[in-house]
Amino acid sequence: MPLHDGKYDTEPLTKEDKEMLQSIYTTRLRFLTAAFAVWMLLTSFWVVLLAHPKGSSEIIIAVAVVFCICGATYIIRVEPFKKDVRNGVKEIVPYTIIRKEYFEFTGQYFVALDDPKYLHHEVDAATYSTCSEGDTMALYRAPKSKFVFEENGRFSLM
Repeated sequence: MPLHDGKYDTEPLTKEDKEMLQSIYTTRLRFLTAAFAVWMLLTSFWVVLLAHPKGSSEIIIAVAVVFCICGATYIIRVEPFKKDVRNGVKEIVPYTIIRKEYFEFTGQYFVALDDPKYLHHEVDAATYSTCSEGDTMALYRAPKSKFVFEENGRFSLM
């Protein structure tokens, strides 16, 4: 597994990249909002009807827990996409090809990169034929969310 130093070359996000990140942000925000509303409803139902609180302390604690979990989820899983759109750049992360594979029954081409996340990544026939083991391949990735962009549906050779 490569230990990259965390400092990569960058290039500006394209309009399509920004739209993709914004779409993911909006979708995740809508889902989190809906999940939050349902969770609040279920928590209220549980506290008021089933737990029979003797005071308001149980309600306050339950609501505080739900708010904390939803807030943490927003900060960790949703907000990085908004930050990436605002920053407007993507990182170019280099990886080394460690293995090439072709499956003739399905007609699929794969490369394995020196990162456990990308041990079996599909590429097109042209990329497969132009690269060899030991070559460097680039991933285009958003810095905060770590979302990986694909150029024409594939990684690109460096």
